[in-house]
Order: sequence, then structure tokens, then C-alpha cells
Amino acid sequence: MDLIKQLTELFEALPDKEMVDGNVCLDAFVGYYLSVVIQQRDYLVTPIPKDECYSLLKTREKRRSEAHDAAINACSRLNELCQEVNVEKICDFDVTDRKKVAEFCGFVLSSLFYSNINCKDPVTSWLSFSQNGESGGS
Repeated sequence: MDLIKQLTELFEALPDKEMVDGNVCLDAFVGYYLSVVIQQRDYLVTPIPKDECYSLLKTREKRRSEAHDAAINACSRLNELCQEVNVEKICDFDVTDRKKVAEFCGFVLSSLFYSNINCKDPVTSWLSFSQNGESGGS
């Protein structure tokens, strides 16, 4: 099943009290993705004095690793949410495999991004807006 459709199916099935957990999971993927992108960007464009280099790199790596751990936990929680509402498991891989989780985060975010650009699927159909009684995506 298409990832966007799986996410939509999950979020539409989630009770309100579990919706926050689902959003926290997606936020963890964004956090990890951003930590990697920022780290890579900084390696390319930030001149680092040699005396600060080790400390700065160590700090960046610690943040990235913590964000990666949060993404791993998010994969586990998404699978638990899927099981609770009886929908197909979204993270259908070994969620302890750090490389698989990293790839999955990139895939989730790029899928959401391109789905929005291409307007193929109502990515945000699980959201509702009170203004003028409208609901749905952008």
C-alpha cells in the first residue's frame, strides 16, 4: 500500500486521544531529518576553527543520534497505533535497524512533500479546520 494512503488510513482511524501520539511520531521523523540535513549543511558551509572542531562535531553528532533514537521510538509507536486501530503496519521493517529507520524518515518526508506538490492525494484529510466549516488539505 502507498505510504500516504497508509498514513491517511491510520490518522482517520485514530481516536482523538491517540492523534497527538501520531503527530508526535511524524514530528520525530521531521526532527531527525532536520538534524541530518543541518549537520550535513554545516559540514559543507561552516568554517570551523580547529580548536572548536571536535567539540562542535561531538555536539552535532549527539543531537543527531538523539533525534535518531526518537525516530526509532516513533516507528515502534506508529506500529502500536496501527495495531490498536487494526490497520496495516506502517513501519514494516526491523525498527531497531538504524539505517532502515533513517531511510524511512527520508521516505516519509519526501512522500509527504511530493504528494502535496503533486496534489495526488489528500495528505491532510485527517485534519479539520473550524474556519468556514472547511476541512481537508491545503
